[in-house]
Amino acid sequence: YFVFRLIQPIFYNLYEPDYHLSFHVILELFSITISFAIAIQAWVIFPHAMSRRRLQVAAIFFSVGILDLFHTLTYEGMTLFTSESSIQKATWFWVIARLTQAVGLLLILNTRDRLLRIDARYKYFSLSGLLTTIVVVIVFIRADSMPTLVIEGQGTTALKNGLEYLTCFLILLTLISIYRQFQRTKKSSQLTLMSALTFLFFSSLVFTNYASVHDLDNIFGHVYKVIGFFFLFRGIYYATIEEPFLEQKKAEERLHSIVETIPSGIVLLSDRGEFTFINKSAEKILNVDENKLLGSNILNLNWEFFSLKHQPLKLSMTKDLFSPTGIVTEQKIIIQKSNHDKYYLSLNSAPMFDDANNFIGTVHAFNDISEQILAEERIEFLAHTDSLTGLPNYYSFMKSAHEMVDEAKQTNKKFALFLLDLDQFKKINDTLGHNFGDFVLEMLARKLCSIAQDDWLISRMGGDEFTLCMTIKNTREANLIAEKIHSLIQEPFILQGNEFHLTASIGISVFPYDGDNMKTLMKRADIAMFEAKTSRNNYHFYTKEMDEQSLELLILEQHLRKAIKNNELLVHYQPQYSLTKGKVTGFEALIRWNHPEKGMIPPSVFIPIAEETGMINEIGHWVLYKACSQLTKWHKIGYDDLSISVNLSLRQFNETNLFNQVKQVIDYVALDPTLLKLEITESMSMNVQHAIDVLNQLKELGVKISIDDFGTGYSSLSYLNKFPIDQLKIDQSFIRNMAKEKHNKAVIASIISIAKHLNVSVIAEGVETEEELNYLKGQGCFEIQGYYISKPLPADEITTFLEKQVYHNPIGY
Repeated sequence: YFVFRLIQPIFYNLYEPDYHLSFHVILELFSITISFAIAIQAWVIFPHAMSRRRLQVAAIFFSVGILDLFHTLTYEGMTLFTSESSIQKATWFWVIARLTQAVGLLLILNTRDRLLRIDARYKYFSLSGLLTTIVVVIVFIRADSMPTLVIEGQGTTALKNGLEYLTCFLILLTLISIYRQFQRTKKSSQLTLMSALTFLFFSSLVFTNYASVHDLDNIFGHVYKVIGFFFLFRGIYYATIEEPFLEQKKAEERLHSIVETIPSGIVLLSDRGEFTFINKSAEKILNVDENKLLGSNILNLNWEFFSLKHQPLKLSMTKDLFSPTGIVTEQKIIIQKSNHDKYYLSLNSAPMFDDANNFIGTVHAFNDISEQILAEERIEFLAHTDSLTGLPNYYSFMKSAHEMVDEAKQTNKKFALFLLDLDQFKKINDTLGHNFGDFVLEMLARKLCSIAQDDWLISRMGGDEFTLCMTIKNTREANLIAEKIHSLIQEPFILQGNEFHLTASIGISVFPYDGDNMKTLMKRADIAMFEAKTSRNNYHFYTKEMDEQSLELLILEQHLRKAIKNNELLVHYQPQYSLTKGKVTGFEALIRWNHPEKGMIPPSVFIPIAEETGMINEIGHWVLYKACSQLTKWHKIGYDDLSISVNLSLRQFNETNLFNQVKQVIDYVALDPTLLKLEITESMSMNVQHAIDVLNQLKELGVKISIDDFGTGYSSLSYLNKFPIDQLKIDQSFIRNMAKEKHNKAVIASIISIAKHLNVSVIAEGVETEEELNYLKGQGCFEIQGYYISKPLPADEITTFLEKQVYHNPIGY
């Protein structure tokens, strides 16, 4: 612009005014063509949805093109139909076109964009045409009475200059707005638009200086306008066609890269079930070749679809996977090929539609969950199976036994319940060792299974106690079975060249004579077994007279009530050792009963009585107080990083005021709640929602939650994700049998793996040998508890234990 001003005199010497009209028409035809091109581009290249901004720009330039056309046709020297050419008309058409262009671009580019339907173009272009027609009619009719904008020979009027300056100002605002957008987006189309607006700005500026419509300023103003329109057309083309195309291409490339690299398998099926796409992960998961699979129909592959319960999915359900309504979310299925290979998948499916909403196929995303499912099935199996003998455990047996009772009631059948307990098994363990005792239990389980019929239920209830349950015709048949079992157990067995003999005491109750529910039958079989224990190597059927023999248990119950009042109960503490820290980090509080006449009574004897009578609540609260109080004493003498673990019984856990009890103890002894760990058993998870509510309340106090004896009782993997737990404790039965039972090691490794995935700690109890410790360490379990560290100790010996560190350092820290 400034260069033009400097060399303007040279152009004036070369310029011939006679050619002005031709120059003007040619330049205006260029700009008019560009205006209509912008409008036609939006009309023709219009997808099913379009941005409102693009459509509004097109409508604006449709009006600008018409106004510029009438400006050209009414220019001095031109004649439109019967109307004489007029500087007044031409200039008003010019000014209105420039203001329309400037105001429109400023408003459009500074309002929020959104998508419009295709029929919106009719509304916008019709409105644009209507308003333009009104303006044209007004100018033709009222031009002579409208203010003068140009005085030939004198130049532009103040009004004309003011309108041009207003146009410049509006263009400048638009230019600043686009520059700010460019700083954020860095789009090349915005640079082009900025160039266009710059030329249009100088075009309007030049039109404030000409003295005649035929002078050189007028021509150069039109040249700036044509250049500005050219860049504007290019900018709109880049913004609406080229850049979206490039962005779409990049998006497709990114999507293709993502689809080909994600671990999830992705498959596209046509509306007929034919494979149209399969990514690399799908090839790997399904063990297929993309080239062989593409184009084939899923129904012709001889693939079978099953639920996780191995129930075949109906053909209609299979077809739903590629139907318009086939929306599937996290459905777990099994695909079995003709070669019997099985694939466990977690499947998500959805239908696909084209722009006209016609169904064109389905997309399926899936993950291989084979390892997860097999691990869950293994854990589920182990949760209901005795790890040593492979027999159903207590919870599995009780579930089947309850079903047996219900069936017997409906069919009027009889069945017998056998409760078997080995004689002097503790002596076997103490004298010959736990490994020998485990061998005896395994051998007995195999013997019992060898004579079992298909409808028999056999389980190991724990320790050396087994149960058998079978349908009988009469008590004589039950007697024959008892004789057979009794003789079978007495058969000698050979181990390392030595012959050994076993005996067992067996108690028998019969449905429906001895009870109409499993609880009663178990109780009375237990009474009969205690009767058999008096003479050993015997079996007894339950009789009513045996109830008198339960008097001893009643006496023991009364003594237990006195023990609570007489302070006969004690708390011993077993150290919990951290292999990573190389020191004791806490203790588990374990209750003991020092009977004034009978001496130490093991918890296995009096805890069941306390549970059954409800005394366990009072005892449990007392243990909690004693343990927390003792912990604060250790803290005061310098061992302030020690924690304490306290077991909660099932009755305690179900108490409505458990939260208040725990809070009162913590507050009373002024204990940091994070140093208190409450241990629950898996049986407490049977009522999942109740357990979740209770544990969440306890967690609000800040205490930690540990699942004791994990893997031995009723459990399901699903509750682990729902419970706010901090630790899993591996049951000592898995540790004790580790050396002999390889599957015990697998269970231990699985439990440690589960703990890691849940981001909780894991501790192993019952560690007695260096071999056990080294295996646990190798698997990533670095917290241990057991006789390898120390037996449970009374409180007055703990301080000495901590001071002297009487145990040797297990891992050499």
